[in-house]
Amino acid sequence: MLARRNAIAVATIVACVACGWCLHGTQQRAPMSSGARRDRAESLARDLRSGDRWTRLRAAGDLRVLGVDAEPAIPGLLHALGDPYIDVRAQAAGALVRLGETEHAQPVLVECLRAESSTVRSGASADLGWVPELSPEALLGLIRSLSDLDATVRANAAATLGEKAACEAESALLQCLRDPETQVRINAAGALGSIAGVLGRTSDAAAQGLVALLDDPQAAVRATAADSLRVPTSDPSEQVKQLASLLDDPSPSVRISGALSIALLGEPQRALPTLVESLSDEDWVVRYSAVTSLGLIGRGASDALPQVQPLLDDPSPAVAGAARTTSRLLAGD
Repeated sequence: MLARRNAIAVATIVACVACGWCLHGTQQRAPMSSGARRDRAESLARDLRSGDRWTRLRAAGDLRVLGVDAEPAIPGLLHALGDPYIDVRAQAAGALVRLGETEHAQPVLVECLRAESSTVRSGASADLGWVPELSPEALLGLIRSLSDLDATVRANAAATLGEKAACEAESALLQCLRDPETQVRINAAGALGSIAGVLGRTSDAAAQGLVALLDDPQAAVRATAADSLRVPTSDPSEQVKQLASLLDDPSPSVRISGALSIALLGEPQRALPTLVESLSDEDWVVRYSAVTSLGLIGRGASDALPQVQPLLDDPSPAVAGAARTTSRLLAGD
């Protein structure tokens, strides 16, 4: 991402260190009180009017990280939206959307989706996720970003469209299911699941694309595809049939995702053996996933209550806590 030649390379690295997209916050700093953070925001607001580009860039990036404590700097950030340098404008817009000031910041972020710098484009595609309601221009820009040459931009755009459950993006997201980059496929699959959740159904086209991912070489992709197939299609029985192939998957997370989706599609008894077996896995994360999945199924998984109860004494506090909640759900308390 930072690979640029000669002086441009140096400038880009400095920009990333200054702005916070890549390296900001990696240093260990003593925590500041709320009052000190607001004083810091006021100081940074003054830096936004510096004659030096890098000072303005660092100030905007630091304000972006401060979040709600950057409120005293709102006037300065609004002024920075007119900065001659797009990286400064992008950072200022990112800080503003975190403060709920989206009216003037959203158009700047849309502009940044077309920036020459992939760092700026990827930051903008992620920052638009902070906007409660995307404008038509923002939605179109994010859909176009799904075909960006940079994988991080594509992944961020897919994630943001998923957060917004943007139904208009379904066909473009389907194309991303064949992306060579793992994270893009994961985010696109998750986005299609979000869209299905809002619509209350999984379209046949989305189901076809997600089913194809059940054979993906990456376990995280297979698990996300299984998660996204929890909403019925026009033929839920076929969905269950396809998901059943995951019950013997070598990855525990994939087996659990497949089993939970099968159960939520109306066939809990078919899923219970896989989930119950996972309750005794040596990895506490697998045990936690299995027991919480049983809780999501609820009374339909009540036959598994005897296998859940030993986890009340699990050495992992997270597993034990989840077992308490799931035991109550399975018992109908």
